[in-house]
Amino acid sequence: MIERWQRIGSVLVKLQLANERTASCVGYTIGDSHLAADSGMVPDYTLKIEDGYGESYDEVTPVAYEKDGDGGIKVTRADFRLESEADLKTASLRFHDYFGLRTGLLNWLSRILARLNWGMLIHSSCIVQDGQAYIFSGYSGAGKTTIASMSRPRPIMADETALVELCEDGRVLIHDSPFRNDFKEPYRAGPVPLKGIYLIKQSPNVEQHLMSKSAAMLSLFDKIVFWRFERDESLGLIRQCRALVERIPVYELEFQKNDRFWEAIS
Repeated sequence: MIERWQRIGSVLVKLQLANERTASCVGYTIGDSHLAADSGMVPDYTLKIEDGYGESYDEVTPVAYEKDGDGGIKVTRADFRLESEADLKTASLRFHDYFGLRTGLLNWLSRILARLNWGMLIHSSCIVQDGQAYIFSGYSGAGKTTIASMSRPRPIMADETALVELCEDGRVLIHDSPFRNDFKEPYRAGPVPLKGIYLIKQSPNVEQHLMSKSAAMLSLFDKIVFWRFERDESLGLIRQCRALVERIPVYELEFQKNDRFWEAIS
């Protein structure tokens, strides 16, 4: 068993990895920003991970959810199996490949964030400009990674999944995301206050349009990473999304495949 400690947002996680292959896959999926182990460290959550499960996902069969009499949760798909105690403090994840591991980890973390009322994961890239963070969100293929690429050398906090904290004092902070595809280099100077959210679409034009809070809520909610199994958790996430659009302006951003969009939003 290989033990690793990692902080995701403000959550301290102890990872128990079955073998070197598992450790390599986990490192590729959520990075290797590990903390030095200390005898006095107490994890917020413990996750045991092991490879060798199941088969490739068929892109059709939905994730299955099961809750036992003690409140324990079991989430399965062809390529992963996630089991956790009712309080989520301890969990185990078995996976087949990168896609199973990534989906299982996102499922696990999104449920913890929802349970803590801490914040959320959003399908988006996130760029730092002048000490403030900008989120660029859209469906697959909308251009999140393209925007990240065109924004360099500005720091990149996320290229596909942003980690958003809603603080009790009204601030919204972006933490460095461990879930990265093309831009693996972590941003260690965070968290960073969020300035704006941009729902992107490629266009011949370069312009932004401020959205009403109701339209922003509807458009942003389905960009949040979450599996809606429990009614209370879903309602909590709706409240979180409403709080987010109340605190942060949301725009529709038309952009070309160049960096001119920064002129429109800065």
